[in-house]
Amino acid sequence: MTNENVADKISDKTHFIEAITQILKAVNCPSINRNFIDILIGYGEGKNKFDIYDIQLGRRADNPNSSRNDNSARKWVQRNRNKLQTWQEQNKIYLIEFKPGYQKGEGKDFVNVPSRYYLHIVEYANQILADAQKDNYWDKSPSGAIERAAIKKAKNIITTPIIFRPRKPKKKEASEQIKTKLSSALTLIEKAIELADENYLILEGENVDKLMAIKLAIEDLECHIPDEENLG
Repeated sequence: MTNENVADKISDKTHFIEAITQILKAVNCPSINRNFIDILIGYGEGKNKFDIYDIQLGRRADNPNSSRNDNSARKWVQRNRNKLQTWQEQNKIYLIEFKPGYQKGEGKDFVNVPSRYYLHIVEYANQILADAQKDNYWDKSPSGAIERAAIKKAKNIITTPIIFRPRKPKKKEASEQIKTKLSSALTLIEKAIELADENYLILEGENVDKLMAIKLAIEDLECHIPDEENLG
């Protein structure tokens, strides 16, 4: 590859990053979401759709000196995904659509299904660059042309999900369903405690595995509890 080709590739990448920056600026995307968006774009390497496990994506967010464990990496992704989605829903702007991963099956036969992502923002950036290069202002200032194109594109961004359209129950209905399920779970756990106490049992083997799975499930649910700084 010639030096000229290398320079062209670097220039293309720089312009793409500038297009991403300008579209985020044009829609007033909070800076707190930028790192998560950058990691998704970096993993996709130009693709607008892909699957990836939360643990894998969380690991990509680590710096070389990080000591984050697998569970912390997974939680980091879930927290940041929730923050991005909250902002998108509140502003009716969808830069990224996703479908969170889940466990399919029960017992030892379950399989982990990765999260799925669709990056509209990659499409927007490519459209912005195409429009910017047609602008007479491009030769004088590519960054200026990109900014102008981004401002125009910001007026034509999807306002509702079109790739993943989850059929959600109403909030009140969902809240009641969750309350019922948590009550049932608490009852069953209390019965398990009674059995252990009455028989002076020490948990081992599969019972320990089940207990650890319950702890992880509770941590997943805790992601939906507001952060302390947001309370009051």
